[in-house]
Amino acid sequence: MKTKPNPSSERKLLSLNASFQSEGRLLQELGERLVSKPEVALVELIKNSFDADAASCAVSYSDSNQTISVSDDGSGMSEYDFKSKWMRVASSSKSAKPVSLLYKRKVTGEKGIGRFAVRFLGKALQLETIAFDKERGHMTRLTAFFDWEKVDEATDLGKVKIPYELWRVPDNTQLGTILNITKLRISAQDIEGQEIRNKVLKIVSPFSGLERGRFPALGQKTEADPGFTVILPNEIGEDDAQSNLSSYVLDNHAGRVTINLDGKRLRITASVPGWEKGIRHINRDDFFHDIQGGFVADIRYFPRRPGTFQGKGIDGRSAWTWVRDNSGVAIIDHGLRIKPYGDEDDDWLSQDRDSASNYRKWRSKLMVDDYGQPDSDPSTNPMLYLPQKRQVVGAVFLESTAKGTVGLIASADREGYLSNETFSTLYDIIRAGIELLALVDKENQARLEKIEADQLAREAQAGFKAAIARIQASPTLAPEDKVRIVTEYQKLSENLTEAKDYARRAAFNLEAMSLLGVVAGFMTHESRRIMRLLDNAVVTLKSAVKKGLKFSVELEELSSGRDEFKRHLDYTSTFINNVNGGLTETVFKVKPQIEDVVNKFHYFAKSRGIHVKIVVNDDCKSPHMSVGIYTGIILNLYSNAIKAVVARQHGNADGRIEIRAWTDKNCHIVEVVDNGVGIPEEIKDRIWDPLFTTTSSTYNPLGSGMGLGLSLVKRLVEAIKGKIALIPPPNGFITCFEVRYSLPKNK
Repeated sequence: MKTKPNPSSERKLLSLNASFQSEGRLLQELGERLVSKPEVALVELIKNSFDADAASCAVSYSDSNQTISVSDDGSGMSEYDFKSKWMRVASSSKSAKPVSLLYKRKVTGEKGIGRFAVRFLGKALQLETIAFDKERGHMTRLTAFFDWEKVDEATDLGKVKIPYELWRVPDNTQLGTILNITKLRISAQDIEGQEIRNKVLKIVSPFSGLERGRFPALGQKTEADPGFTVILPNEIGEDDAQSNLSSYVLDNHAGRVTINLDGKRLRITASVPGWEKGIRHINRDDFFHDIQGGFVADIRYFPRRPGTFQGKGIDGRSAWTWVRDNSGVAIIDHGLRIKPYGDEDDDWLSQDRDSASNYRKWRSKLMVDDYGQPDSDPSTNPMLYLPQKRQVVGAVFLESTAKGTVGLIASADREGYLSNETFSTLYDIIRAGIELLALVDKENQARLEKIEADQLAREAQAGFKAAIARIQASPTLAPEDKVRIVTEYQKLSENLTEAKDYARRAAFNLEAMSLLGVVAGFMTHESRRIMRLLDNAVVTLKSAVKKGLKFSVELEELSSGRDEFKRHLDYTSTFINNVNGGLTETVFKVKPQIEDVVNKFHYFAKSRGIHVKIVVNDDCKSPHMSVGIYTGIILNLYSNAIKAVVARQHGNADGRIEIRAWTDKNCHIVEVVDNGVGIPEEIKDRIWDPLFTTTSSTYNPLGSGMGLGLSLVKRLVEAIKGKIALIPPPNGFITCFEVRYSLPKNK
């Protein structure tokens, strides 16, 4: 049995310090596990050459001895540099000196582990580096050999001995470093392959033709810097034709987003070419963020629309292939592309995910703040036309720095940034640009469709006029024939002039007819009930006839059901005749119309203990509108209230619904309130979306909804210059829908 500690009987034995220890396989973790792709490993070594002020870095391979070599003409390493920097794991030397010694380049490395990427490529390394040794005052050549498998076996990394030799060399010897990687883990021929070459070049030489602003390309030549060139095996390079192709394609975009975050000033602009008013902005002059140095973004939009590249002097197939190969929004940090942003299988801006799911709300807080959430109508909602990843070519240019956990922090595996508040800010800004582009492009497409329709109408009318002129000038037609034919053409021209107004009225009438969907649902249920009554009555009557019994009860049920069903048919017939007659507008007393709607569903409400109250003055009159539209809107709201109450009751008879109507100043107001199941806060913005429904058939004899009722009601209300809203309910109720119709100001 263990005894409890007794402080009075304890004696302190030691008071010392302990140190962390590491085994040799730590370098395996840094080299083989954190780097997952050969192009990433090569780029880490190329970055070291850039930071060493090299003018060029060459990658080569040898079939004969299975060696990959990475060589540069940079400043090289002295013995002191080799021992204090190269041999120190996670050295802070670059973060302490963020610019190179000679050309003052902003260094691309920061964690001091990139050089261990050689382990991913091979199991052994021979290092040769030539530098001017300031301590010795002359040039030196240092060679060292690393057998990584032996290093892995060490139980104490601090005791691993790496053999190296130091030689004095003539003062005119070329500076630089050569890494010869052997015992390869990948085939040397793979380095020659076009795929890896293209991936490396895509990282170190991304995008020509996009606006970089104040962020120069990696290795860009200046008066003080000769520039930096990467040479790969059998490299073809971008010829003038390819360079011209990229510039040509980018110049023929269908839309563009430019973003500049400089200090606290943020400017987001989305525009479409060919339309002076086709431009939208998001501007902030005091924008708080942790993105040190800010950034610049340039994104071009290429939807697959007919004629995008037609007649512009280049093969359209080549242009679309270029768009496909370069699509996505990349992030270019210190001139280098950061994987995986913009890669083929990456969707960091949620473009493809939202397009696939028909997501309908802005994700960016900036868009919500400046433009509000978009209308749910699918014909006008720009989010349903959000540019997909494969339709944009663009990049974000920046030079990240971080302080502790704040800032854009590269992950240890070189696959993107850590997810923190700074990256969330970057995401929100770029996403805002994409959404703003969707908004202005949708507006432009609607404008172009109208222009095209008007042009077709003008051309048709011009054709009619020309035909009339030819007919009147014809010497072979009799006068009476000319009059007859010209009259027919004039009628056609007049009909065409009225076509747009007719199309508008037809679409409105069609949506008004859709309001009868609720009646159809109730009539279907009512028909089944009446059929059951008839079936039972037939059996009962047959038996009664045989026995000579009376059947007054059955007759009463049949009569009641027949009267109920007839009322539905009468309403439906009246509604259809009203629509077919052009939805004649008039002013009418509203109480009888509301009572008529309530009577249609008297059986459903009464049988489930739902108390329905109509609160309307006898003299309350409607706006100047169609009776069918007015009652159809109330019908849909009332049926929704019944479903909501039934869903909450589960058989308990305590449901209440009120329909209220009154005229207030220049508005006629209708409210439908209920104490049903209610609408959760998180989905209140979606109830107006087509095909979105919250009703269930579990406790509802009418089945679940199609999700069209509220969407149709909203469109019809707005079409007649009204407004509908979900507002806070009065005491004792859960849900309240309010409809407001404008009245002439002189009434």
